Amino acid sequence: MSASRDHDPASPRHARPTTVTTGNIAPPPRGTVGVVAWMRGHLFRGPFDTLATRCIAGLLVYLAWIFFDWGIASAVWEADNRRE
Repeated sequence: MSASRDHDPASPRHARPTTVTTGNIAPPPRGTVGVVAWMRGHLFRGPFDTLATRCIAGLLVYLAWIFFDWGIASAVWEADNRRE
């Protein structure tokens, strides 16, 4: 039974590949696809989402600055003993 299926012209293995021609289709409007559209749809959907996004971004920048100050700007790179 499997041998007849291998030679069946209607089986998916023998199907012809389909080709799609685009012709003169206009590109999608700006801001409807890509990163900008994703940000608008997920991070700036409404007033609450915009406020939450800005607060969290501000908190992340603040924490990054504190980490930079602690780890690089004010770090003791060479010390005479372990207490410094």
